[in-house]
Amino acid sequence: MWKRYIAIGAKLLGAEKVIGFDDDSNVLEIARSNAKKFGTDVEFICSRIENVSGKAHTVVMNPPFGAQKKGSDRPFLRKALELGSVVYSIHNAGSAEFIKKFISPSVITEYQLIDFPIKRTFGFHKKEKLVIKVEIYRIEKRTEG
Repeated sequence: MWKRYIAIGAKLLGAEKVIGFDDDSNVLEIARSNAKKFGTDVEFICSRIENVSGKAHTVVMNPPFGAQKKGSDRPFLRKALELGSVVYSIHNAGSAEFIKKFISPSVITEYQLIDFPIKRTFGFHKKEKLVIKVEIYRIEKRTEG
């Protein structure tokens, strides 16, 4: 649920232009409504990750966690590095070695371990609310050479 607020938060914190993407039109309806409530000018586009295009200085994302379905975060990391120079991304705690290898030659410049509350929103969620440890990474795009 909170990912609906990432784009709005970026705009409130001073980002010049913000575009939020999701492949669920219902999620985007809620996001548009929330953006209006906060008085923010955010564009929302319904698109699968592989169809997102353009360039950005900074990409902020909450990809699917690879622990639930192995490899599900990879297309998001690839796309983020294709689109942006700096990427902020949220992953399960203990993902650092995978992330370092996967994003190379790009590098992790900062990371923070936090408690992350998740409300039951999917069928595989068993508890009403679960707090898990996640790592938030700041990644800088680098190219070989």
